[in-house]
Parts: sequence; C-alpha cells; structure tokens
Amino acid sequence: MQAVILAGERGAPLYPLTARTPRAMLPIVAKPLVQYSLELLKRHSISDAILCLQVLPEVFESRFEEGKELGLTLRYHREQVPLGTAGAVRAVSDRLVGKNILVLNGHVLTDANLSALIAFHEEKEAAVTILLATVSDASRYGAVVRDAEGRVLAFAEKPPVGEVATDTINAGIYVIRRDILRRIPAGTEFSFERQLFPQLVAEGAPVYGCVAQDRYWRSITTLTDYQRAQSDVLEQRVEARIEGVEVREGVWVGEGATIHPTAEIRGRVFLNHHTDVGRGAQIRGTVVIGSRCQIGEGALIEDSVIWRGCVLEEQTEVRGSILGNHCTVRAGARIRPGAVVGADAVIASVVAHLPSQSEVQRAGIRFGTDGWRGILGDDVTFENVRLVTQALCDWVKSDAVPGEGVIIGYDTRSQSDLLARAAAEVVAANGLRARLSRSACPSPTVSFACRFFGAAAGLVVTASHNPASFSGLKVKANYGGPASPEMTTRIEEKLRELLMSGGTARTEGGAVEVTDLAAPYLAHCARFVPLERLSAAGLVVVDALHGAAAGYLTQLLAPAGVAIQEIRTERNPFFGGVIPDPTPENLEALFTAVPAAQATLGLALDGDGDRLGACDASGAYVDAHKLFALLLRHLIRTRDGKGSVVRTVSTTRMIDKLCAAHNLSLIETPIGFKFLCQKMLTEDILLAGEESGGFGIAGHLPERDAVLSALLVLEAVALSGKSLPELLSELTEEVGPHEYLRINLRPTPAQMHRIHTALQGFRETHLAGAEIAAIRRRDGTRLDFTDGSWLLLRPSGTEPLVRVYAEAATRTRARELTEAGASFIVSS
Repeated sequence: MQAVILAGERGAPLYPLTARTPRAMLPIVAKPLVQYSLELLKRHSISDAILCLQVLPEVFESRFEEGKELGLTLRYHREQVPLGTAGAVRAVSDRLVGKNILVLNGHVLTDANLSALIAFHEEKEAAVTILLATVSDASRYGAVVRDAEGRVLAFAEKPPVGEVATDTINAGIYVIRRDILRRIPAGTEFSFERQLFPQLVAEGAPVYGCVAQDRYWRSITTLTDYQRAQSDVLEQRVEARIEGVEVREGVWVGEGATIHPTAEIRGRVFLNHHTDVGRGAQIRGTVVIGSRCQIGEGALIEDSVIWRGCVLEEQTEVRGSILGNHCTVRAGARIRPGAVVGADAVIASVVAHLPSQSEVQRAGIRFGTDGWRGILGDDVTFENVRLVTQALCDWVKSDAVPGEGVIIGYDTRSQSDLLARAAAEVVAANGLRARLSRSACPSPTVSFACRFFGAAAGLVVTASHNPASFSGLKVKANYGGPASPEMTTRIEEKLRELLMSGGTARTEGGAVEVTDLAAPYLAHCARFVPLERLSAAGLVVVDALHGAAAGYLTQLLAPAGVAIQEIRTERNPFFGGVIPDPTPENLEALFTAVPAAQATLGLALDGDGDRLGACDASGAYVDAHKLFALLLRHLIRTRDGKGSVVRTVSTTRMIDKLCAAHNLSLIETPIGFKFLCQKMLTEDILLAGEESGGFGIAGHLPERDAVLSALLVLEAVALSGKSLPELLSELTEEVGPHEYLRINLRPTPAQMHRIHTALQGFRETHLAGAEIAAIRRRDGTRLDFTDGSWLLLRPSGTEPLVRVYAEAATRTRARELTEAGASFIVSS
C-alpha cells in the first residue's frame, strides 16, 4: 500500500517556531515531527510514500531526500496553491496504484496500529475508513458519530461545548479506496473533513470509523501541544525510537555531547549530539536541548525546549520556555516561563515574559482605510476575528448604537464562511441579534441589510480585491455604508481595553439566525433600475472573478429577458490564480470571452462586489475613470440627476468638466470611500466615485456597489442605442481626451523620511517641461499644470511605498509625468 502524507501547511498558531520551519518539520526530541509518521509507516511495512508540500518544500527534500536512510521510497509533490486536504491528494492521484491508499496528516504524533486500521477497512469493504481517537473534549476537533458496527453517521467539525454527542474524533489518518479520489474536483480547494466525507455519508456510501484503542495520539496544533509532545516522547507514552544513548534512566545523550562532572541533571532530559554542558549547570524537569548548543557555567534550564546552535552564557536562566535555532542568552539574563523565542534572537537582560504569537497578533490588529486586513492564518485568525467582533459588540452596547443586532456576511475566500460563523456566535453570545448570511454575498448586500433589517452594524469577512492569501473584516454602519473613522476609532478603543485586560471573546449562549440577505437586496436593485428595458443593450458577459457577487447579475437580468453570459462564477478561494481586482492584468478571460461570444460589452466585479471594471465589444479595457464619467453623464442626461458630485483626490478631472458644464458643484476628498460616504450622508450627492472603480449612487446607499453600477452602465447603453465606444467618443467630444496612469514605487524604509521631507519642501515652478499652476498638499503632493494635466505623488504612511498618479491629454504625456515624478522620488 502507498501512503500520502499531508505536510504542506505552516501552522500559524505555532509561530514564531514556524516562521522558518514548516509545522511537520518541527523537532520533537531532535527529530522532525513528520519523521515519526515515516518511521510508523516503516514499522507497518509501508515503504512507499508521497509528501504533499507547500511551505518550504526544500526543507523536507534536503532532510529526507529519497528516503533511503529510513528504508523508504519517498517522493514529493509541491503544491503551487493550497488545495485543502482532499485537493492535495487528488493532485497526486495519477502517481498512486493499488485499490486503497493510506493518508496521514503530517502534524499528528501517533503510534496507531496502521495494520489493524487497514485490516478493518478491507473487512468492511469500506469506501473510506477514518482512524478515530478518544478525547475528553471533542469541541476542539472534528467529532464523529458511529453506529454499533462502526459506520459513520455524522460529522461535526469543532462543535460547541455541550453539543457534542460523542467523545470520538477524526484522528487525521484515513484509508481510502483509490477510485473515490475521482469524486474530488481537480485543481480546486477541497476538504476531506468538511466536504468529501460528509457528502459520502449523506449518499449512504460505506464510510467507517475505527478507534485507535490504547494507542497514543496528539495533534500538534498549539505551542502547548508542542511542549507536551516532548514530554510524551521522553516519558515514552508514545511508541517511538529516541536517538542517542540512555546514560541513565530518563536521560539520553547524543554522540559527541559532553557534560561537566559538576553539572546536575534531574528529570527527563535529552541532549543532542555535540552539545556541551558547562561547570555547575543545572538541568531540571523535562528538557530537550538540540545539537551543537553551549550551556555555560552555572546556567539553569528547567522544563524547556532549546533548538540547535543555541548559546546560554554563564549564570543564565531559562524556565518553561522554547528557544529557536541559534539563540544567544547573554550572561546573567533570565527567561521566565511562557517565553517563545524565534531563531537568532539575542536576549541580553531579564525577560519576565516574551509575548506569544497570539499576543503579538492580537496587539497588531489595526484598522486601515476600509476595515482590518491581514494574512489569513498569520494575522487573521479565528481568535482575532472573535476579538474584533467582541470589541464591536462592546461598542454597540456601550455607545447605545441605534438598531437591533449585527448583520454578518462573507466572501468566497478560504475559511470566510467559518470565520463569519465564529463572528456570528460572538454576536449572539453578547445578547445581540446575529443575522448570518445564508451564502457568500457582496459587501453592499450587508450594507443594504443593515438598513433593511434595522441593524446596529454589519461585519463582512473579506479582503475585497486583495490576493487570496489575505482576509479581514469590513465594518458597516447602521446607515448602510462603511463605518466612519470615529466609529472605527471607538471599536479600536474597545479592542485595546479588551487586550489590556487580558479578556477574551464571549462564545457561548444565544442563537445565530441564518438569513437570506440576497433577496431583499436584489429586489431593491430591480426597483432601482427597470430591468426589462436593459435587453436593448444586447448580450453582456459578466466576469465574477470567482468572487462573492457571482450569480447576482444573472439572477437580476435573466428573468427580465436580458442576454447574459457569466464566467468565473464557481467558488475558487484562490481566484483561479489571479487577484480579484477588475484591472486589466486580471481580466484576460473577460477580454477573450466578450468578442468570442459576440457580446456588446463585458463587466467585471471584484472579490466582494463593490468595484466595477468593463471592456467593449472588442475586449478593449474601459478604465474606472471613464466609467465614472459615463455614469455621471447618464445620470444627468437620462435620469435628470441633480445634486453635487464627490470624488477622491486621485480621480479623473473629466468629472470636474462635466460638473462645470452642467452647473453641478464638485467636492474633492482624500482617498478612501469612507470620506465619500460622509459626504453622501451630510450633503445632497448625486454620484460619488474613486479611481478603483467604486461608485456610490444617490437614492441607493452611501456605499460603493458594483452590481448596481453595472446595471446603470447597461441602462446607459440600452437607452442611448449606442455602443460603449460610441458613448466614450461622445464623452471625449464633450470633455476632451484624458489618459490616466498610476505606478507604484518601493523605496527603502530609510529613504521614506527623505521623500516626505522633499515633497513638503517642493517649490518648483516647472516639471517635465511644463509650467506648474498650483501645488496642493491634500493626501499627497499634487501638481496641477497650466495645460490641465496633473501629477500626484502620494507616499504611504505605513509602508515603504509611493504611489505616482498622472492624467494628461495623451498617454505619452501622462507617461512623461509619471516618469518625472518617479525620478524625483528616486533622487530624493
């Protein structure tokens, strides 16, 4: 039988240990965690294994090579994008032979009887047999309910405490009939535990569970699990071979290690090869010390794990801690219990407690221009989502925010639905009404639901247009738009109070209401734009970019007789390898599909459905600035729109000319839709827009909305009887030609201060051969030229990044301006 070991993930909760080492390669008593699984396979006469890897695959390959040292044949599969547990095995299915395969999770430490598991599987003629472990609290794991014969009846992934009907859990080892792998869609994130196994059980397929009776099992999920695993190996609770020589009961010493005669060693201790313990050193409790470490005179080590190459100078103390590779503890320094130190650290004084990664993540939660975003699994974790939600609940209750409860929605990213459920449970536990979207939905749907249901606030688990590795939370206010800066400041204050007090989120009590948020939103859109007249626009191709707005335009337009073809609608948490942002580099599929279908135009919506992109019948891209101007022109001429127009500082001056021509007042704001939103709430605004394709429409919401904007673009085409290029030509005749460019520069952090200073001191009268009419410093430094062109230099306040924007009558001139701006930045 062949085995597949899933060893691809980093294991964020074990950070900083996993910063440079994948979870499955963490040393457990001087051997990589996954090596225990490999040795277990060998003991059960399984000698052919494939390791599915993603994070730092070279670490595995260089350590084990072809497996000869272990008496195995090892092969490797490098995942380009995470595919989930089932998707990873599906990816190597063409390299597997035989009727059945064995699948192991590389983060599990066990001495399970694999032979008995395989025999049970064959006896039952099962499609799948799951190894089960018995635990006292199944709420941390995937609980499995069986009948008397061992047939699986139900799964409950991490069920709430008190709702667990069993003490048996999925132990992460499976025997699977190979033909079952064909049920898994290729190249798509897919889970054994959450998708394939529940589907098979629902269909009545023979899925069995086999309890690992009297065998050791531990999932290495947290730092506590990691420390306990060291003790379990040294205390021989798990059947495993310990390297080195047992010089006395409970003390193992590797080759070339030396211990000074005056050193005291008590407890269960492992010293790896070529480690030196100096005069009078004391080692107590359960201690593992890696290879080539230097333990100085009089040093004290107690209940700690010390990786290879560490130096503890004289009279140092390390208690109840973990030190990564090549750390140095200076003479006299003390590290107290609870510290976890990453590789190459130097500790030069008393350390009462070094923060765990969880604490670092908690303290690092910061709201940006549109909510909180970060790397999924590193920054955006279940704990952090719960904490932010708790802070929002505290704000709602303490500030007596008007409205009832909180609306919770989510996008199509990995784990978004689960994170949204976790947030909803916190809302319910706080005694607030929690309405959770029945399915993935665009952010504007949650904003609309806040007003429709009269909620106090909304939360959307999304990272909008960011790459697939990101996730985050958008906060929506009771008025149906992004939370104001004052609101997010109050939420941050509540979060800070929570963190400083050491508090946690409430998670028990209350009921979550799963609600259809789409229906009322779609009904509103259908009332806003008479859909039956849009059929005159001809066939439209919509690119959902695998995002949360998939299907929304089809649900609106198809029943009204509008010809629509939608692409990239299926859920793909990795967005098909592109970024879910409707910019030209991500829309090649749309540019190809539109002329192929002989459509009149194409529309694209970003990952959470609030940004719009477009192309004409030939597949030529139409940028957000031209869409903004077309929408304004349509609202004025066809819908007799009145009011002011608001745009951000980086947006096209076509809007200025249209406003001047039609006697509309124009308002300019800093970048960020929250500033546009505030104007929509306080003034009579006809249209609000920004450079990224987010537009807010009068009479709808103080919120950017790609779905409604798309309907208005179609209405403009349908009612005019003209094509998109013809409408653009008319626009150019009215306001003149405008070409827009933006580039990003990444100077070194040391240069950023000089750049800020140089921009503040800029007083030139000419640049790039043109006369400067005005210099404005609102959200960056903008140069307005006498010929009507402009250049904006906008350094970030949080990272080494400078954005350079330019607009001119020709693309050549716009390029000259951006190049001149870039040259100034580089030379600063």
